[in-house]
Amino acid sequence: MKIQNLIIFTFFSLSITIQAQDLKPSNSLCLNFGSGTVVSIDYERNWRNDKNNNLFIGSIGAGAGLKGEVWTLYDTVEDPEWYFVSPQKATYCIGNGINYLEVGVGGIYVAGNTTQPYIAYPILGYRFIGSNNTTFKFYMTWPISGIQTEDLGSVPFGISLGQLF
Repeated sequence: MKIQNLIIFTFFSLSITIQAQDLKPSNSLCLNFGSGTVVSIDYERNWRNDKNNNLFIGSIGAGAGLKGEVWTLYDTVEDPEWYFVSPQKATYCIGNGINYLEVGVGGIYVAGNTTQPYIAYPILGYRFIGSNNTTFKFYMTWPISGIQTEDLGSVPFGISLGQLF
C-alpha cells in the first residue's frame, strides 16, 4: 500500500511541476525608443487569456524626451532641452502566443516647464514573444494634439526590446 501511495504522489508532483513550467511569465522590463520618448525603461504587467492566448498589457515607464522637432535635432537645435517623461500604456494583444497585433491607448506625462503636461495617443503595433521570453514590439502612435506638440518632440513610431520574468 505504501508503494502505491508513493507512486501516486510522484506522478501527482510531476504533473504539478510540468503545469507550472508551462505558465508564461507575467512581468517584463523593456527598453523603449521613440514615440514621445527618446528613451525609456518600461515595466509591463501581462494578463493572459488562457482560452485564446490573447493578452491585456498595462505598462508604466520613466525616461527622457526632447523639446522640439526630434527628427531634425542634428541641424536645428544646438542646446536641446530635455524633459523627464513617464509613458503609460494599456493595450490588448490578439495573437497565437508568439505573434500579436497590439491595439490600445497610451499617454506620456511630461515633467518640467511645459504647456502640455500630459499627451494622450492611440497605439497600433506588432509584438513578438520569443521562446526565451524576449519581446520585440514595433508600434505607431499619433498624439491627440498632433504630431508636433507645443513642447515635446514626437515621432509617430517606436520600438521596444524587453525580457519577460
